[in-house]
Amino acid sequence: MKKVFATFMALVMILSLTICAVAEENVVNAQITFSTEDDSPQSIYAPEIPAGTLSAEVFGFDAAQVYAVYSAPDIKSIRGAGGKSKVSTNDWVQVFGREGDWLMVQYDVNDKFYRIGYISAKAIPAGMSVPELNLGNTAVVTMEDVKVTDDPLGNQGTLVEIPADSHVTCLGTMGEWSYIEGVKDDKLFRGFVLSNVLSDTMVIYSVEEAKRVLEGDWSVYAGDAGNADHLKFDSNGTIYGRLSADSAEWSGQWAINKYDPNQKVYWNDPEFELTIYRDEGPTSYGLRICWEPYGTNGASYALILSEENHNSGLVLCK
Repeated sequence: MKKVFATFMALVMILSLTICAVAEENVVNAQITFSTEDDSPQSIYAPEIPAGTLSAEVFGFDAAQVYAVYSAPDIKSIRGAGGKSKVSTNDWVQVFGREGDWLMVQYDVNDKFYRIGYISAKAIPAGMSVPELNLGNTAVVTMEDVKVTDDPLGNQGTLVEIPADSHVTCLGTMGEWSYIEGVKDDKLFRGFVLSNVLSDTMVIYSVEEAKRVLEGDWSVYAGDAGNADHLKFDSNGTIYGRLSADSAEWSGQWAINKYDPNQKVYWNDPEFELTIYRDEGPTSYGLRICWEPYGTNGASYALILSEENHNSGLVLCK
């Protein structure tokens, strides 16, 4: 009898180990169910987050809750699904982290259609916490017209379109994608674009754009500006110069025109010619306007000026 019992127990243990092994091999990824007035509820596997500065984990929310989803942590920000995007907590939600009163999340709408956005941090169950988001803050510019998506890992549907030379902030990366923040029609948005459409440098070519950029206060970053280390360009064509240690300042007029590179007057191959008129007469400079990193301030506009028959230059920065 003892031998029969021992044999029976051995069979039970083998069967138990087999069942456990099969169960472990067949563990499936968690799922989330999402629905809107326009979408039928469906479930798919959670996507793997590509390497980069952003990461996410499945988080256990209280079931049977529905939250509005925004593209940025602002209730006035652009919202997907025609302004109706929302997520149900009936299954899983991937969470990237917390930013103030908001959670950055990803969920699926239907097969191969996900959405990344923000929901209220009030969704966090009692007694649980979410780590803070660690986002970057790099000023960049788009090198072409781009479509921003809130679904980089799915069908990459368009959240918003922005033109070339748009100034945005890069918050992070995820595989071949960059996560950016910008403004469209006075509304904040966050979304993803391919990293290769962004640059931290840009050159201005339009006279009208150059005039707009010139307006304001500039500091001498490199070179010699004579008796001034600050210059101010007014929209009415007046220019002011002053020294930081001296309250006295001089004034004059300024004008900008497109430069013909065939003249070969200036060494820095400028796009424009800037002329400053003062009591002693006019002085002209070759002018290039760049958006580029400098110093410890990140990327911003810089004015690169050169004088006729001089190899030296002057750089002004805001």
